[in-house]
Amino acid sequence: AYKAEIGIKVKAGAGSKSFVTDTVIFFHNSNLTKQDKDVKDLPEQKAEEEQQGTVRQFRGKVAIVIDDCGYDMAPVRKLLNTGLPFSYAILPYKQYSSDVLEMVKAKGCVPMLHLPMEPIDRSAMSEGAATICTDLSAAEKLSLTRRALNSLPGVMGVNNHQGSKATADKDTMRVVLQELRRQNLFFVDSRTNSASVARNMAQQLGVSTARNDIFLDNSSDVQAIRQQIYKAFAMAERNGSVIAICHARPNTAKCWEMYAAEFKRTGITFVPVTELLY
Repeated sequence: AYKAEIGIKVKAGAGSKSFVTDTVIFFHNSNLTKQDKDVKDLPEQKAEEEQQGTVRQFRGKVAIVIDDCGYDMAPVRKLLNTGLPFSYAILPYKQYSSDVLEMVKAKGCVPMLHLPMEPIDRSAMSEGAATICTDLSAAEKLSLTRRALNSLPGVMGVNNHQGSKATADKDTMRVVLQELRRQNLFFVDSRTNSASVARNMAQQLGVSTARNDIFLDNSSDVQAIRQQIYKAFAMAERNGSVIAICHARPNTAKCWEMYAAEFKRTGITFVPVTELLY
């Protein structure tokens, strides 16, 4: 290894003083033919190099819904800064719910209410008394729906947070969807239960609707998320379009931040979820 100290020499009257401003160490690899001797690429460096190369081309439209917004501002800022037309599903009553709503509206993206609904495993219910449960009265379900909507003025639609039990319950979905119809809002079924009645009932009631096709970040590993995104692209090419859900989490935001330029070069058309409603 070779060490170089870089600095400046300053004269002061008859004397002088040297200041070291930088130290650079050069390492010489004596055997570059062995991979274990190579300096490993940093993830950010590797991502940048991959973005400079050719990428597989796809056709089709992809709408990305970002769930669980409101807990943390940092991932939302990173996602907004990608310039991609994501739609943001915001949980009510969180520390940053209102701040995220204003940021999303300011960027011209689609704001949504991420409505807490009862899961099959009630012990896993994350939002407590704010959750629409199947054993509540119709009046209580309506009150919770209206209260959540009023907490986030200006949302354009709704999708369910959890809700594997509630979205399969016709009585519950009828109350929620009738209120959405009254307020001229859409409903995207997150499809946390394959037995969900939400999309079909929405169509019957005249509510603009769609449903999630794939979750992107069941794993928090950046490369696993990237693979799921490419899986969504392949689905869009086969079917013409796809709706995918991921979450406002640090590694999810990091993946989109690292590979946004690459994804934009694939030929996929990113659209807000409102473009894929029916």
